Amino acid sequence: MRLNESIKVIKNNKYLILFALLLVLPPLIFVTNTNELFEFPKMFFVYIVGTFTLAVFLTELVNKPRKLILPSKPVLLFVLAFIISTIFSTHVYTSVWGYYTRFNDALISTLIYAALYFISLNVLTAKDFKILLRLAVLTILPIGFYGVSQHYSGSGSDFVAETDRVFSTFGQPNWLAQYLVMLIPFSLILAFREKFIFWVSVYFAGFSCLWLTYSLSGYLGFAASMLFLVALFVRKTHVTRGNLAKVFVLVLITGLISITNLGIFSSRVHDAWTDLRRIVWASVEVYAQENPADYKVSDAGYIREGLGAGHGFW
Repeated sequence: MRLNESIKVIKNNKYLILFALLLVLPPLIFVTNTNELFEFPKMFFVYIVGTFTLAVFLTELVNKPRKLILPSKPVLLFVLAFIISTIFSTHVYTSVWGYYTRFNDALISTLIYAALYFISLNVLTAKDFKILLRLAVLTILPIGFYGVSQHYSGSGSDFVAETDRVFSTFGQPNWLAQYLVMLIPFSLILAFREKFIFWVSVYFAGFSCLWLTYSLSGYLGFAASMLFLVALFVRKTHVTRGNLAKVFVLVLITGLISITNLGIFSSRVHDAWTDLRRIVWASVEVYAQENPADYKVSDAGYIREGLGAGHGFW
């Protein structure tokens, strides 16, 4: 289903509208007048809209009783474990609401998530989930553009101190990287199935922002997802010249983004190049820090090689 068709379907389904709000708006929400600028307002929005969604569902269920699909046993056991642990908690307030500046990862948030999962089982179809997935992927655009603007403006915003690693609307580079890594692969799948230029633009907005987080865990997750996509591509897609050309464009621009924005890795690359020149010139003099101005972290392997040569080990 195309994007414009998806929008038409959403207009006629109140539950799709509510779930679309829960998917699209929380990643974008942040404020400037609380101690926790990002997660706290996101969670309150989820609580409000989630509770309203549950109220709509229960009201409809009372007026028009229906056979319900129950959550799977592992989900029920997980919620039950949360309830039991809260009852026996040594700090009930935190166990119910979560850490005070975030109000997440505790009993209330778990119950809201479980309720939304239960509702989705009973009111949404596979077609609806595909529509919601497209909307979730589209959030990459505003999040990615804002993150890239943080990097090139030199600061996060007027109320956040200058940072070398972008965090966009999430407040923490690793959290931002996790969100982007979760959605970026779907932008590539959509690119090969629908409008290539549009969804590839979404991909590059997401990857540019992901790269500027300088999150090693994010890079590892991205690499793993790309390996999976390559295997899926070879297995399920016809390897034609057109598809190979698209892959080449993706790889080329991805590489250019990485090479032209080394960021915190620039000193490591500089040091590796310095070590390589020393090896080529057969020099055995090694210093942990030769010049603080332009040589910051010597390669550990080369240090050991030089020390070994100095003590007659080689």
